[in-house]
Parts: sequence; structure tokens; C-alpha cells
Amino acid sequence: MFGYKATRNINQWNTKPKVLTNYQIEILRMVAKGKSQEEISKIKYTTVSNIEKTMQNIRRKLNFKTTFQVIKYCTDHGYLR
Repeated sequence: MFGYKATRNINQWNTKPKVLTNYQIEILRMVAKGKSQEEISKIKYTTVSNIEKTMQNIRRKLNFKTTFQVIKYCTDHGYLR
């Protein structure tokens, strides 16, 4: 009835774009530039554990296990411009 293309791409229709907060994107940009969590915590006037938690939340939200995977995804999808 719909052909193979409609059934093949149905998962793409059901996926929502991943939304990161401005704060999360800021943190990611700094990580991508090579800054350590300690450096970022000093810049953002927060604790290292807050930066660690933010990175955990980003990985969970995007369903990745490593920071490298997150940075690659965000670079490919325009988050880190």
C-alpha cells in the first residue's frame, strides 16, 4: 500500500530532534575546545561536580556513553558552530 520507502523511513518520522539547553551547549563548546572540567567550573563560577553532572545529563539525553561521541554528534548537527 505505502511501498517500501514509507515503512523503511517510519522510524525517522518518529524521532524527535535532540534539544540541548544553552548552558549545555556552552559547556560542550568549552569541552570541544579542550578545556578541562576544572577550567570550565572556574569560568562558569560553579563546582566541578556540577560540570560532571551536566556532561552526564548531556550523554544521557543524547544516548551516548562517551564525551567524544557527544562532541562528534554535536559537531555533525550544528550545535558547536
